[in-house]
Amino acid sequence: MDELQRAGIIGLLFGSGAGGVSNYNDAQNDGVTNPPPFCTGDGISSGQACNNHASTVADDDGGYLRMAAQQYYANPAPVAIAPVSSGGLAAPPSTQHTASALQAVDLGGASIDPPVAAPGQQVTANQDAVGDANGTVRVRFDLLDRSGARVASSEAANQRMVLGFVLASSASLSLPDSLPPGKYALATSVLSDDGSAVYASNPKAAALTVVPASDDAASAAADEGETTP
Repeated sequence: MDELQRAGIIGLLFGSGAGGVSNYNDAQNDGVTNPPPFCTGDGISSGQACNNHASTVADDDGGYLRMAAQQYYANPAPVAIAPVSSGGLAAPPSTQHTASALQAVDLGGASIDPPVAAPGQQVTANQDAVGDANGTVRVRFDLLDRSGARVASSEAANQRMVLGFVLASSASLSLPDSLPPGKYALATSVLSDDGSAVYASNPKAAALTVVPASDDAASAAADEGETTP
């Protein structure tokens, strides 16, 4: 639950979503049932999950959601309420941000817009991140060729990271006029405000395809993709 909270999720909704699946009530109208127990590793990163808990309620899921919710609400995660701005919209908490407060940063999605470009063109690099505390960071974007050499770079400085909120950073990258066509990787890093500490990095956060200026970028984009630099 703390990982979901750090990612900025404020609520979870549970529902079947489709026919023929388990439900949190007695949708099958068959009362309390206990099928033979079995174990599976499907859907989990390691180990196994087993349905060896005896049902005491008629819920089709054996009462699991009911039981898990009761356990959670006995000790729920604390919720930080953001103050309301004069315009009526919730604003991030106004707190003092220091680089030393941060210990770890998780990187989220990253992208390059547009994903297909020509030499001399300007592209925008984007990176989402979530920190374990309030702080101020800088986000670095490096465009690397296949050998790992940097061909373009930029930074988003003085980025305010607030616990429980996703930090979305972006910066413009100017492609050199002499940049050869081919595949390039976007490397992203989140550093302390003074640059002395690296909280997180990804050498292959996103991909860019560079095409000759005379090429049709749209057709190149249609063929782009299956190879990661």
